[in-house]
Amino acid sequence: MRSNMKMTVPIRVSLLLCHPHNWTQHANARDACGQPCASNSPDAVACCLGEALRLVYPPHLEGYLAAVRAVATETRARWMGLDGYGHDPEESIRLWNDSPGRQYHEVLAVVLAAGV
Repeated sequence: MRSNMKMTVPIRVSLLLCHPHNWTQHANARDACGQPCASNSPDAVACCLGEALRLVYPPHLEGYLAAVRAVATETRARWMGLDGYGHDPEESIRLWNDSPGRQYHEVLAVVLAAGV
């Protein structure tokens, strides 16, 4: 999900996932043909919620853990019933994102509620 434009405003996860076609499940990122690819590939057109967090808040920079915790808290508030759910915030986000029947509007609601 590379961009050749310089951003003049801070990018947010909500901007990265601004359209249903920009979100995916069961892969960190996908190309236009729906094939898994690296999120930093020029062919990437969609990413999962966890990868969107990593792209906007790189794990080695301040703010990543707070963003992950905020999103994990929102996913927990919306999803119950999976044994072991919630022990690792990153894994919780992945499981929630990849849950059967998950829909884009649910992902966007979590992102907006978490303020990321």
